[in-house]
Amino acid sequence: MRRLLFSLLLLFIGFNARAFDLAEFYYLTDSNEQMVPSRSISYLKEKGQRLGINDVLKLGKEKWSYEARAEVLTMKDPSVPYWIRVDLVGDALKNGEWMMEVLDSHVDSLAAYVVVDSVVRDLGTSGMKMLFGERTFKHKNFIYNVPSGTEHVTFYFRYTSVYRTAFIYKVWKDERLVEYATTEYYMLGGFYGILVLLAVYNLLLFFSAKERFYIFYVLFVISCIFVGMVEDRTGFQFIWPSMPFLNRIIDYISPLFFLVATVLFGSTFLRMDEKHKTGWRLLWVTVGLNLLYFFYGLFKGQLLWNSPYYILPFGVVFVYALMILRKGDMESRFFLVGYAFVMLGVSIISLRALGIYIIYHILGVYAFNFSLIMKVFFFSMALAERYRMLKEEKESAQQRIIQQLRDNEKIIEQKVVERTDKINKQKLIIESKNDELSEVNQQLEQQSLQLAKQADEIARMNELLKGENMQLQESVKEIATARVLMQDVNMDEFTRIFPNDQACFQYLEELKWDGETFECKKCGNDKYSKGTGPFARRCTKCGFNESTTNGTLFHRLHFPIQKAFYILFLVYAKKGDVTAAELSTELDVRHNTCWKFSKKVKERLGRLKDVKSTDKHGWSKLIID
Repeated sequence: MRRLLFSLLLLFIGFNARAFDLAEFYYLTDSNEQMVPSRSISYLKEKGQRLGINDVLKLGKEKWSYEARAEVLTMKDPSVPYWIRVDLVGDALKNGEWMMEVLDSHVDSLAAYVVVDSVVRDLGTSGMKMLFGERTFKHKNFIYNVPSGTEHVTFYFRYTSVYRTAFIYKVWKDERLVEYATTEYYMLGGFYGILVLLAVYNLLLFFSAKERFYIFYVLFVISCIFVGMVEDRTGFQFIWPSMPFLNRIIDYISPLFFLVATVLFGSTFLRMDEKHKTGWRLLWVTVGLNLLYFFYGLFKGQLLWNSPYYILPFGVVFVYALMILRKGDMESRFFLVGYAFVMLGVSIISLRALGIYIIYHILGVYAFNFSLIMKVFFFSMALAERYRMLKEEKESAQQRIIQQLRDNEKIIEQKVVERTDKINKQKLIIESKNDELSEVNQQLEQQSLQLAKQADEIARMNELLKGENMQLQESVKEIATARVLMQDVNMDEFTRIFPNDQACFQYLEELKWDGETFECKKCGNDKYSKGTGPFARRCTKCGFNESTTNGTLFHRLHFPIQKAFYILFLVYAKKGDVTAAELSTELDVRHNTCWKFSKKVKERLGRLKDVKSTDKHGWSKLIID
């Protein structure tokens, strides 16, 4: 047992052994494309002072390191720049044009130099912080010419990056690289074209079926396109080549967008919010953990791909899909396979972000793209299965409705027959009743004619009575007024005839002008309009305003005219045998005022000897001068 443990320890040490010396040279053959192995790559961490190419050339071999058994050499400490040295040797360098491709494009800044016969040539600086248009070769990866006509070429690369970049290099014959790159771009164009068509197709399905998961599937496909173009850097090449600052922003956003879109589609497709509330809440708790890590990564320079919780939301959806599949829900079988590829693609990117490369050949480079195609394919199959099942359910429901309608039709027909018979019987009854009603109506019409005649007679009699009543009212009023004028009334009756000043002024108007009769005292004009004061009249010709008291006993009266009327009535009724003190007490008017006005009345009464208490005009003759 001890020997076994000791052997495993030695094996572990051997695989992780790091030699402090230059790596072995890579001998180039005549093959069209050749991957430079890790044992031929030397690296140097730049600690402290910044090193230039001349400083690096002066360093001894002991400063360099290489890992002989590493499958892929990665940038384990992104906090410091790395220098990489690759030596290419062999007669094949003399016999053709060669190109060096740096396969991992997740680099902020990459300075490249080539040394031939101790002569240093600066190949320029590229990277995600540089304008894409400044590259010599417009390719998503970094490509450099390999000098020809010599047997030994040394490349130096200075890496600055926040990513755990892989140091992977491939040497191509130029015509083979052109052929491969053209094919690669055609395939990528077809790949993204298929995804765009799927997004448009499912968008149309959303407008047709009105199901939420279709629009979330469109978001999922868009997120796949987004992540794919970020990972292979075609987005930087074709969409935002002049805005390198977007690379870092999009690198942070793309994993969050992909996570939310995938979770929304998966949970909606499986109806987790309806069927499994606990699982749905757990799902969004895991999403919340990743959101916290996202904000943490913004300050610490960590991408969400590095989150230890990133796989959890996908795992929750996957486990739930597996549970409902085991319960017999065959609708989720294609979805489950598609989600397995989602987890595979997420695992590949997360491991790569952590600097762990499981495989690195053509399948390794495009493993995520392959998983995208597979998951989109199976998700489309799942959607097609859901659409087929919805269509079958709809058709089945329609058939049930049609059968129900047919049954209802038969029932309705029977009800119609029964109802018709009943209606016919009721019709006979109604006709009989109508005959009876017709007879009654005839009788009512005759009675109505008689009532109409009686009503006309009653109306005529009412008109006669109304006229007589009006004449009677006028007679009563005239009698009451006459009685007042002839002093044949008491005080209560007098107050009812002249209840206020307005009634007194109106009486003066009728007495003075006898209705419409008017003659202006100044110009003799007989046309007038309403004047200033109660019932006054204004001449339309000269404008003279004549009050109702002008030319009467009450002219220039300085106390209420109703009380003056009453004084006139008392003096006239008692033939002047009333004192001013009695009038002042009775009317609540000053003694002097009562004395003056009663004196005026007595003087007028003395001048008009012919006025008798039994005269129908009575004391009205005393009023007008």
